[in-house]
Amino acid sequence: MSIEFLLYVIFFGLFGSMLGSFLNVVIYRLPRKESIVFPGSRCPECNTPIKYRDNLPVVGYLLLGGRCRSCSEPISYIYPLVELLTAFMVIGLFVLNWNRFNGSFFSGSLFHKPFLTNFLADVSLGSVLLVAFAIDLRHMIIPDSLNLLGGIIAVILSFRWGYAGIVRGIGGAFVGLAILTVMIIMGRLLFKREGIGMGDMKLAVVIGLFVGPLWSFITFIIAVFAGGIWGAYTLLTKRVEKGQEVPFGPFIAIGGYSVLFFKREIFFLIDRYLSLF
Repeated sequence: MSIEFLLYVIFFGLFGSMLGSFLNVVIYRLPRKESIVFPGSRCPECNTPIKYRDNLPVVGYLLLGGRCRSCSEPISYIYPLVELLTAFMVIGLFVLNWNRFNGSFFSGSLFHKPFLTNFLADVSLGSVLLVAFAIDLRHMIIPDSLNLLGGIIAVILSFRWGYAGIVRGIGGAFVGLAILTVMIIMGRLLFKREGIGMGDMKLAVVIGLFVGPLWSFITFIIAVFAGGIWGAYTLLTKRVEKGQEVPFGPFIAIGGYSVLFFKREIFFLIDRYLSLF
């Protein structure tokens, strides 16, 4: 491992933790329809503005002992957890793209364009998935504003492939919508209710715009499979009552992260499966 590579890992780890701090704001405020810009970070219990030194990702939480400096109310462990998960996500995506482009991070004095655009796309999608996972798990919604922002970013970044990138994104969006539409129809026929919300459908469009038709298909196959396993488990263990609503967003996120981090392994499994015939 070179010193250059190690410095990049540290840099992107710090960047990821700061991004995670911002995502915490998004996760808390979007379901409440509050601005994610103003006002600054405040304690949700006493509404006291959080000082900059207390707002340092992970470190601030540890220095405060997990309690607000003003009112001493406990601070949820979810905040440092999101920051850590985002830091590891960014580091992981950096390493994957570094290997993909053979360490071509710089090209002269400018960022190497293929690396930069793919890395930004992966981090953007990963961030959308993390926010969708957290909000849907707690509030049973995926906000339109999140899907709109994710879709805009996906369309902008799709121009890195020109016209072909736009066609690829539209195809991916169509595939995601088609799979979830089939699930809605099956839910109506078999269970007389819909198990998929409009937020899930819009998130399918966003994911498809990012990853294209093939990976959109694989994302939602994994999501359906993971959701089915969890549904069977909860019914057998009586953790969830029959007919009780279960958010599908977290399973979409599982499918999305599987595609982001395990493309090579998924290709290997598909190849092994096809070799049986």
